[in-house]
Amino acid sequence: MSKPTTLPVTSVIPPKVAPLTSPLRPVFISYNSRDVEIVSDLVTQLKAASIPVLWDQDDLERRGRWQKELYDLIQQSGGVLVFCGPHGPGQWQEEEIDACLLRKKGHPDFELRSVWLPSVATDSFAGFITSVRLN
Repeated sequence: MSKPTTLPVTSVIPPKVAPLTSPLRPVFISYNSRDVEIVSDLVTQLKAASIPVLWDQDDLERRGRWQKELYDLIQQSGGVLVFCGPHGPGQWQEEEIDACLLRKKGHPDFELRSVWLPSVATDSFAGFITSVRLN
């Protein structure tokens, strides 16, 4: 598989998650594991831009009750970037989206943004609002 094209990090930073003079709450990364290669590249860019990130690859131990640990990560975050990729939503990504929508309901300042990756079929994420499209 070829390395994905490097995408400018400024195109995926939601306005309220963008670096300010005050410390940021981390952004939670939700994605289909089949899109991990391109998402990993974007996470690296976010970290290089000093944006704190919470995602399963670095922050989940995957032992015992890892699902609770996943939900705890969402609770610790100030927002979520939902990466919408060509493989559609994964089973756990759908669970994450549901948990994020519940958090948003109780915390209106919680940011929930979608990032559309190249080659995504728009109908695979029906009902989810487009915030950023990467081509």
